[in-house]
Amino acid sequence: MNEIGSSFSAFLRLRGDDFSRVFKEAVPFRVQGITLLARSNGLVYPRFGFVIGKKQVKKAYLRNRLKRVLRESFRHKRIELPAVDMVAVIYQRGLPIDKVAFAKRVDDIWKQLNAYYKPLAAD
Repeated sequence: MNEIGSSFSAFLRLRGDDFSRVFKEAVPFRVQGITLLARSNGLVYPRFGFVIGKKQVKKAYLRNRLKRVLRESFRHKRIELPAVDMVAVIYQRGLPIDKVAFAKRVDDIWKQLNAYYKPLAAD
């Protein structure tokens, strides 16, 4: 059973127009193979979506693995994240195949996001 606050509920997911707004007005954060686009959302919680194209990651089982790692990481870290809408865009170049190395990169990008938005929250 899920602990309270550890699910990836529908209200935490970005939908169609939300993606468009993030792509138009985003602050990019990059680690090798991942670009995270983020913008303030005016809510009190973060929302998350991702884009993993078939041209970038050709094998379906790899795309699904990356999605699972992204969702799991967001579920565990969302309490610590700022109230922003974010889209993770995945590129094949330089991506590690194993889950642990990919999860480390995702954690690195969460740290970049927090470092950027935490000083803004203090204002």
